[in-house]
Formats: sequence, C-alpha cells, structure tokens
Amino acid sequence: MQGISSFYGMVPMSMAELLSFSVAAITLFMIIQALGDSISNRKWAQWRKVLRFIVVTGTFGYMFFFLLYGINFTRMPIKDIDVQKIDELSDEVLVEALSYYIDQANEKVAYIETNLVPSPVYEEIFYLADNSYYYLPEEYRYLSGVYGQPKKLILSDLQSKMGYTGMFFPFTGEPLINANLVRVEVPFTTAHEIAHQRGIVKEYEASYISFLACVNSEDVYFNYSGYFAAIQTLRTELWKRDEMLYSETMEKCSPYLLRDIRAVQDFWRVNYDAALGDKMDVVVEANLKSNGEEDGLLSYGHVAGYLLDYYIELEKK
Repeated sequence: MQGISSFYGMVPMSMAELLSFSVAAITLFMIIQALGDSISNRKWAQWRKVLRFIVVTGTFGYMFFFLLYGINFTRMPIKDIDVQKIDELSDEVLVEALSYYIDQANEKVAYIETNLVPSPVYEEIFYLADNSYYYLPEEYRYLSGVYGQPKKLILSDLQSKMGYTGMFFPFTGEPLINANLVRVEVPFTTAHEIAHQRGIVKEYEASYISFLACVNSEDVYFNYSGYFAAIQTLRTELWKRDEMLYSETMEKCSPYLLRDIRAVQDFWRVNYDAALGDKMDVVVEANLKSNGEEDGLLSYGHVAGYLLDYYIELEKK
C-alpha cells in the first residue's frame, strides 16, 4: 500500500474518482453500443461482450480489493477492551468522561482564539495528519510510514448530500476528504481516512486511531479536532441515556466550543439529503456485514467504548 499510494499520490487530483468515472463510462458506452446493434441488426453478440466485461472487471476488482484491503477485516483488534464492562458503566462515569473531553476542548479552543491561531488550510492539514502518526503512542507507531498524502474529493457536494465526511479508495491507496466540511472536522476526518490507508478497516478502530493521532499531535488545532470528535460521540451516547444529564453536562462547553458544535449541526442540516443518505446507508450496511461486521452501521458507534476506556486508563495513572 505504501508503494501504490505513493505512486497515485504524485497526481494532485483524486485518481480514485477519475478511474471510477472511466470504468463507468466504458461500461455505459458498451451498453449503448450493444443496444444499438440489437435494435438495428437484431444481433446479441455485443451483449455477451458487455456481460463478459462486467463479470471480469467485477471478479478482478473484488480479488484486488480483498488482497489490498479486505484481508484486514480478519486482523486482530488493535486494542482489547472489556465490552461488557464498558456497557455496564454508570451514567456518572459517562458524564465524567464527557466532562473531561469538554475541558480539554475548551482549553485548546481558548488557546486558538486568544492567540489568534489561524485555521490550517487543507494542504497543511493533509501534511500534519500524516505527520501526526509519528506521534502516536508507541504500540501504534507501526502505522507510520511513507504513504501518499490525502486529497480533496472532486464530488464533495455529493458526499455532503450522502452524509459522508470522507472515504478511502483501496485500489489507489488514496484517503479522500470532503472539501466542504466545517474546518474543525477536517483534521480528525483526515486522520481517520489515513488509518484506513494503513490497514485499519473497522470504522470504530479507525476513529480511535484518528483520535490518538490528533490528541498526540504537536498541532493545537489537531488536538482540538480530536477532543471535538470525542465530544460529538459521547454526547450522543449521554443524550440517549438521560436528556437532563446531557443538558447539564453540555453547559460546561465554552461559547467557542458551542459555536463549532452548532456550525457542524447547521452544515449537515443544510447539506444532508436524507433520501440519498438512506440509500447509501443500505449499500454501506451490506458491505460491512458481508465483510464480517455483524453490527453494520451501528459499529460506527463502538468508538464510544474505546473513548471511555481511554478515559478510565487516564484516571488510573
């Protein structure tokens, strides 16, 4: 993957989308040609070519997907946590953990605002996200290395409508980022897609690695983005359990933090297309389950357990 991603990384635009467009265009051209032949000459030989092209392309595509990426679904978990113990944690522990992440985020965003730290542009974020993997805790340092840098998605508007912040394309090794996101989400999203590039295929594991990369980064904006993502995850969990406790805990957020939370909410309220997003969720759900992720889309929420475990370990030190 280092070789593949470095090769395609030399091209500044998203090769994943260009290759996908090319395959789609070839398939469409062959279908139109076959349709024309069958209407004018009533011959069906061209349809056999279309079918053969689809079958061969699909077969080799799946084979290379498995060899380059899908095989990682069978790897050992990056961290062993007592899932039952996490599930049985009291609301009090959840509030304490969320409060900790809020305090950290408040501190980071206050530093950013009082010192007038500018929001990094995408090119800086892409470089810093890759560099942040060298600052991971020692047990995850093996994920560092020389890879192709992330890129902006050409079809970012479509990604926004589907409700996705980014994607990883295993055939080119490119982490691709939605270029329309509220800036506070970009560092965490970029580090998340980089985790997929390094063979971490499960969404919640990639999110946890992304969190670690952000909070251990030397860049304060990355620190803030990591804690912000943790808050977004845990506040959802608390809201499901106790809305009153949720409201009381969220009062600890500084005005700057609340501003960014609202900005993200406003972005998705304006851009997300529920009908299109639901259709894409069906596809993603099927893909996750076919690769052994029994909980499907619900597995995205499993990162909450990792974040709670991280907080508990900090308290023990």
